[in-house]
Parts: sequence; C-alpha cells; structure tokens
Amino acid sequence: MKILIWSDGGAHTGYGTVVENLGRRWHAKGAEVHVLAVNYRGDPWDSPLKLYPATKGNPRDVFGVQRIGELINSIKPDIFFILEDLYAVEVGFKVLKGKFPIPTVLYVPIDGIGLPRSWWPAVKAADMVIAMAEHGQRVIKREAGLDVDVLVHGVEHDLIFSASPKRPLNVTYKGQSYAITSKAQAKELLSLKDRFIILGLNRNSVRKNFYDSFRVFDHFRRKHSDAFFYVHAAQNDEGGDLVQLASRYGLTRKHVWIHSPGDTYLGSDKSALGWIYNAADVKLTTSMAEGFGLTDAEALACGTPVIAQNFSAMADVVGPGGILVPIQRYFTTAKMVDFALPDLGATLNALERLYADPAYRQDLGQKAVAHARRYNWDNTANGFYERFKALVRQRSAPKVITVDSEVNRWKDA
Repeated sequence: MKILIWSDGGAHTGYGTVVENLGRRWHAKGAEVHVLAVNYRGDPWDSPLKLYPATKGNPRDVFGVQRIGELINSIKPDIFFILEDLYAVEVGFKVLKGKFPIPTVLYVPIDGIGLPRSWWPAVKAADMVIAMAEHGQRVIKREAGLDVDVLVHGVEHDLIFSASPKRPLNVTYKGQSYAITSKAQAKELLSLKDRFIILGLNRNSVRKNFYDSFRVFDHFRRKHSDAFFYVHAAQNDEGGDLVQLASRYGLTRKHVWIHSPGDTYLGSDKSALGWIYNAADVKLTTSMAEGFGLTDAEALACGTPVIAQNFSAMADVVGPGGILVPIQRYFTTAKMVDFALPDLGATLNALERLYADPAYRQDLGQKAVAHARRYNWDNTANGFYERFKALVRQRSAPKVITVDSEVNRWKDA
C-alpha cells in the first residue's frame, strides 16, 4: 500500500510527532509512506518516511498546496491521508478542483467552535473523516452533520513515563548518565530541590497563551517563595518574547527559567522531556483551544497533574488527571473560529489547592497515569490501517462537491 500524507514532516511539531509515530508504524506493516512535509527544511532526517519539502519551487506556499496534484500523479498513492489545519485543507481542495481523486482520509484537528462554513465542503468530500478527540467529534456532528469516529493521539510510553525505582528514566546531562527514580531526584538534577515546580511546556504561540500563565504565576509566587515556573518553549516565537514577558512582572532567574529547545522545528530529546515532566509538580496551560494537546497527555503519562480550561479537546485529554477550570469568555479569532480564555481566578485557586494538598496531588497523579494509558500509538496506527485497507477495497467512484455551489447554498440558508 502506498500512503501519501499531507502534514508536517521532518519536524518536531505536534503534527510532525503524529506523522512520525503513525508513519513509522504503517511502514513497519509494509506500507510505502510518502509525506508532503510542511515545516521540513530538507535537512537529513532519520526516518523510513519519504519526505518532500512543501515549499519546493515556491517558498511562499508554506502548506505545499501547489504540490498536492504533482505528488498524487507521480507517487500514485492508494490513500491520501490529511492532517492539516482546515483553512489549508480548504485551499488544497480548491486546487484539486473540488474533488479528491483518490481515497482520502481526513484526520481532523478541531480546536475551537463555530468554524467557518466554507471549511466544511472539503471535509464532506473526504471518503473518511476521523476526529482526534471527542470535542472534534461533537463539533463535526453539530456543525457539519457528520457522524465520525475518534482515534486519539498516542504517547511514546517507552520514553515518557512516571519514573520509579522499578522503572528508572535514563537521561544524559552534561555528559553524564543518570537513572531518575523519583520526582525529588528529577528536581535535584535541575538544581531545583525543594521547589514547587509549575511547568509550562508548549510552543510559544499566541494560541498557547503564555501571557495568562505568567500573569497567574506572578500572583501565586508572591504568596509562595518556593514557587518556580519552568517554561520549556522558544524564547522568541509567534507568541512574542517570553523574557520580556517575564520582566513585566519582575520575574528573575530566581522565579522562572525559560528553557528554549533551540529550534522550534527540531525540538528536544524525548527522554529530556520525560525528565522535565517528572520534575514538575503540576503542568499549567492557559491555552485558548486545543485540537488534542500532546504535551498535556505526556505530562499525565509522567504522573503530573494538568491544570487546563474546560474547553475544546483539553477537557477530553486531561479528564480525571487534573483540574479543569471554567471559561472566562469566548472570543472570535482572525480565522473566524471561536476560542476561549480561562478564568484566571479559578486557575489560581486550582494551583493553590494542588500546592496545599500533596495527597490530592498524588491522587491526581495516579489517575493521570491510568488515564494516559488510552493514548497508545500502536492502537491508533492499527485503527487507521484497518480503515485504509477497507477503504481501498470498498471505494468505487469519488464523491464530487463543487465548492462554489456548496458555499452559495450556505449563503442562501
């Protein structure tokens, strides 16, 4: 079976992580896997996946929509697998003149609500649509009238897990090897012994909303001198300069460490991330919306409770492994999708509760580990592969939806 993936590839972004984990498993089953690779710069990449830079021939075409037809014609794949933002899928669908010429599976990232109606024709034209969280499933049903299955993302449980004497986490730091067996040891190795570590680990983007995380932490640290905000994100990225943000609140190295992974797309070693997750007492996210939330799932797998708002896929992913705080208000983004801002008072109260009650923190950590077991890349890859085989067998003629008539129908409604 030949599979052409349109998504991030050769990059340690969220989508890139999904593609690498699914693609490797499909390759192991005998599939030939090609990737129209967004955010791939063409550097050597150790993978059995065949990568094609999205921007080849046109640096301004960051999503590679102009290469879709070229690669379909040259590769002749059996399956076209799309994991991409729906506004990009809309453009790609128009480039393909309102039809997918081969069996197409759309793995839909739905982060907000009230999605533009112009996005749905491409979704409806796909042979199969799969949501990555229950939130996406609900939105697709409510806004597009489609009943779809859910296949959740996975966690690399061989590298991301709760360290213990029975199962130490092996890391290399400053040329030396360590076997981490406890949270206390993980903290000590970070030179943060006896600190209450709040972890902010996400991409530094506007949507991830580090602004409110810093605002909440500033209130919290004024009451608790042992509080420490460990931020794992690029100092300068789409979300602005985090060092300048910290300085607004008078935060110094005594209060916060902005540990930049270096390159946004090259990312960090997974075992190093496991160490950071294990050291944290709580992961705090004030993200405005999530289609899934891989870093939340990874924190749970390490027994670290997560504070997030009760909105979008965050509610599904965190589940019983953390505290979900209410929404303060909705707002509409430039893409005409509704996101939400968390109630910062409730967020601060959640931090206070976890700080004051170690037993409750430990109980949530145990629930987090149990809940994270559902995030299994093998199960997800197998679920897709079985659907691919059935689709190749069953598909007859492609569905065709002309974009203009579909959009006009909505305008007339």
